[in-house]
Amino acid sequence: EEEEEEEEKAGAAGDDRDDATHGPRKPIRQGNVKADARVGSVCFRTKGSEFRRVRLEYLDAGPRAQILNALFYPDYSLELPMLGIDLLSFNSGKRILIGIDYHPLTQDDDYISKYIEPLQMIKNDFPELQGEISQKIYDSFEFFSPAILFGRFEDPKILEEERIMSAYKRVLEEYLRMASSFSKLPRRSRGGFNRGRNITGQTREWIAQRQHAYNRYNFENDPAAGIFASNFGKEWSDRFMSEFLFEIPSHNISMI
Repeated sequence: EEEEEEEEKAGAAGDDRDDATHGPRKPIRQGNVKADARVGSVCFRTKGSEFRRVRLEYLDAGPRAQILNALFYPDYSLELPMLGIDLLSFNSGKRILIGIDYHPLTQDDDYISKYIEPLQMIKNDFPELQGEISQKIYDSFEFFSPAILFGRFEDPKILEEERIMSAYKRVLEEYLRMASSFSKLPRRSRGGFNRGRNITGQTREWIAQRQHAYNRYNFENDPAAGIFASNFGKEWSDRFMSEFLFEIPSHNISMI
């Protein structure tokens, strides 16, 4: 694996470099900004692998908020859903939200059956993660699956329980199994290629467009924007969201 993007620490000591790959290195202090908050982020890309991008970020705002988010983007040659992982703790752990999902490219019945049903089977084994989803966070049926694992908790000790970690591990293991099991589309693919394995029959361009639509939706609607803005200022938040989290300026379909 190649780690193409180093860890970033906003608000900590470090250089001020900012570019489209890394995003702004330090927050721009403006308005009601919390001086004790910091955010770290890292992005991995692996040549020739099933994933074109895996990025993680962690917000440390002391007892006010601790937030971990991870997102796996499959290569454009795979019609796999994206894997999203959220772990949010607020008010010294008195309010904890856990969300794990395979974000579908389409809500087509055959697609859901093939790629989302394995997640549903895992969810069935974890009643504590079968809670009603938060409409403030997961408000789009287009990009969230019916099998999303979601839980609300009021005791930070839940994070020490082996079952929660077991759920994360099983979801990740199944996702990696799927990624290594299904055929890739060729670079100049046509609809219907190897439909026995890639059931949508769509092209790499369609897969890229769906991932881009997911990014665009989240850039415009992700509640994390408000959290980042309150801690680091709106200008820094907008750049971090667009340049690092969701690749809005750099997305280029013609480069597929």
